[in-house]
Amino acid sequence: MDKKEEKAIYAIVSRDPKYPVAAYKFVSAGVQYTVHSCRKAEKQGVERHVTGQELLRGILEFAALQYGFLAPDVLEYWNFHTGRDIGNTVYAMIGAGILSAGPNDRLEDFDGIDDLVGAMNRILTRKQMNAEKSADETENGGVI
Repeated sequence: MDKKEEKAIYAIVSRDPKYPVAAYKFVSAGVQYTVHSCRKAEKQGVERHVTGQELLRGILEFAALQYGFLAPDVLEYWNFHTGRDIGNTVYAMIGAGILSAGPNDRLEDFDGIDDLVGAMNRILTRKQMNAEKSADETENGGVI
């Protein structure tokens, strides 16, 4: 994040302190992570538009990677309770010129997750189960 973007984030928070500066910085990094992940998954290397739902999933995945089982507590600390809360930060950064939106994008695209902490816990449980399964497969020579 460059100084111009950081200054814009501080200006956003000074006008509306509902979400702290750290939350905006995290969402900005989560957007970059998601865009990179989508590009990598498509193996084309071509940048494409990422939808609100893709951003939301990617940002939650990024939270799991960054904070592990503390992620639900971190999200709650930042006042992220629903998908709309993350959407609010994304759209504040769009308004400040940090991020951009397509002509069909809407804040409502972030709706659908009414319990962000619960969704985060499900992601973490799934990751733990997958890790345990992989460990079991490795111990048993790939046979369970």
